[in-house]
Amino acid sequence: LAALADEQPRTISVSGTGTVDAKPDIARLRLAVQRRDLNMQTARDATVKVSQDFIALCKRLGIKESKVRTAGLTIQPEYRWDQKENQQVFTGFFVQRQLQVEINDLDKLGNVIEGAIDAGVNEVSPPALDSSKAKELNRDALAAATEDAKANAERIAKSLGVRLGPVRTVVANGAMP
Repeated sequence: LAALADEQPRTISVSGTGTVDAKPDIARLRLAVQRRDLNMQTARDATVKVSQDFIALCKRLGIKESKVRTAGLTIQPEYRWDQKENQQVFTGFFVQRQLQVEINDLDKLGNVIEGAIDAGVNEVSPPALDSSKAKELNRDALAAATEDAKANAERIAKSLGVRLGPVRTVVANGAMP
């Protein structure tokens, strides 16, 4: 039994944390145009016009056409419950067109949001900020986490009076921008 215990690999398992700060240089916006009308085509035409006006705004601001796109279309009938008649009553159509834009010049972000609202966009989600160097920054954070894990392992080994051997397993997960 003692020989079996000596053959078991002795391990120290640690984790490390690494962070890298960077100034964002990309903003991704999700927007939507919503209209309600008794006539589906009227509501749809209104969302198309606002979408076209928004795309034209982006073009005037120098945002590449490939960075602006429509991301979805929802058309659904709407009803309300009539308690007297004990039935649903048609109230019209709800039409929503989703838009997405990637802005590579953050100085234009405010103009895009204000211009979108002026064009008739009635839903703007908070911008998702990112970096064009995200992969490189993530690798830098992983390297910092590795150094932190190594320092943790060295401290544990020293306090136990043992030496560290070669690394057996590395798991890199949990990276978040």
